[in-house]
Amino acid sequence: MSKPLNMVFIMCDDHTSQAISAYGKSEIETPNIDLLYKNGIRFDNACCTNSLCAPSRASILTGKYSNNNGVRTLKDNLDHTNTVFPEILQEAGYNTALIGKWHLGHGKDYNPKGFASWDILIDQGEYFNPVFETNVTSEKANNIETSTLDTASNDTLRVSVEGYVTDIITDKSIRYIESIDKTKPFFLMCNHKAPHRPFIPSTKYKDLYVNHEFSYPETFNDDYETRSPAATKAKMRIEQLTKTDTKKDPPPNLSSKEEKEWKYQRFMQDYFACVKSIDDSVGAIIDCLKRNDLLDNTIIFYTSDQGFYLGEHGWFDKRFMYEESLNMPLIIYHPSYVGKSRIISDLVANIDFAPTILELAQVEANFDCDGKSFAKLITSESDTRLHDYIYYRYWDYPSPHNVLPHFGIKNDKYKLMCFYLSKRSEDILSDTNEGIPIKDILNNPDKYETWWELYDLTDGSHECDNKIDNVKYKEIINKMKDLLISAAI
Repeated sequence: MSKPLNMVFIMCDDHTSQAISAYGKSEIETPNIDLLYKNGIRFDNACCTNSLCAPSRASILTGKYSNNNGVRTLKDNLDHTNTVFPEILQEAGYNTALIGKWHLGHGKDYNPKGFASWDILIDQGEYFNPVFETNVTSEKANNIETSTLDTASNDTLRVSVEGYVTDIITDKSIRYIESIDKTKPFFLMCNHKAPHRPFIPSTKYKDLYVNHEFSYPETFNDDYETRSPAATKAKMRIEQLTKTDTKKDPPPNLSSKEEKEWKYQRFMQDYFACVKSIDDSVGAIIDCLKRNDLLDNTIIFYTSDQGFYLGEHGWFDKRFMYEESLNMPLIIYHPSYVGKSRIISDLVANIDFAPTILELAQVEANFDCDGKSFAKLITSESDTRLHDYIYYRYWDYPSPHNVLPHFGIKNDKYKLMCFYLSKRSEDILSDTNEGIPIKDILNNPDKYETWWELYDLTDGSHECDNKIDNVKYKEIINKMKDLLISAAI
């Protein structure tokens, strides 16, 4: 067996592929992230199974759908009854660490497990002078630049660190890589807060794009004409961005169209300025691996917990199953690809990350999960199809964004979605808290109102032409509905 590969897993929050130049969609360059692709693989159909921060992170760690790991909404924590793949890596001899955003609960039943060391933001964390909770001893904690040091429990500490959160997480990650025993393989999760809303750039980049006029997406003024009520009910339109996001009030006497465009430009300027610090971070970590003679034996993953709307359909945020929030960026640097690059268009999902990482680490274990490994797609250019369909389900309702609960299924050509709402408010909360099976919703029309949408992903309409009533698609609709009813999600 060859020497085990080290792994650095870099995950951002709400960094969408439209904001990465390696995907050919961004008007702003991300040269360091692009470098991973130039020596690795770009996945064009990597999907989340629930487009929210905490649920996606739980699915990545457990390899399970939200209803099977218990994390369906932002209110849910990942408890220790779940097995997470870093536990198995640790048992196999890997040095494991988690630095940055956790967002899956705090306390003895919810703190990260499977990591020899962890240093995590409190909940969402702050952009400037964030507080970290760490499991290191107080002697080690005192070696970290701190303004305050508070005991969170008998075995953890809370440490306030001065500076900008992306830079701090990068520095902590570099110190970890430089300090570990190089004779053992390591797995590092470097989890950034940025570019999560509100979009606050570092001081050095706050004016970086103020003179840049960002182009408008083709669907910027989507009228939702063929859509279900879900699109019009959602409260995440660009015009609904607040002063917290734009940092100042719009100029006086603007028309509604002009104010929407003004808010969009402010949003994009700050969002991409946050991304600039992320790209710097990737470059710094690559340089650290080079300095320590580790790059030739290290896999680097770059991803986000989900996609994000940059004005498409007139929205910001995520949550919906439409492509911009369903698709996660996924770029993997692999030593065997140095000097070449490859694009994989096969469907993969965040539940597949855990078994893939275990296989790439050459770790054989009885890991019970819903996902499948796509390691062979990486290492052998296999043409074996991993999934015929990707399943999706969103529960977080009611919430300030007012996105209706929904579930759906997608293949290479079509996407079927069903939005639903209970006719009794108590049933909404019951579904959110208990995860009522899809078939129970569809088989109870007296209790649930449903709205269906079907999109032909090949027709160039950018999911603006709902074909649910088009007789041409009746056969595919019936087939996909049957698959949804039988899905264990």
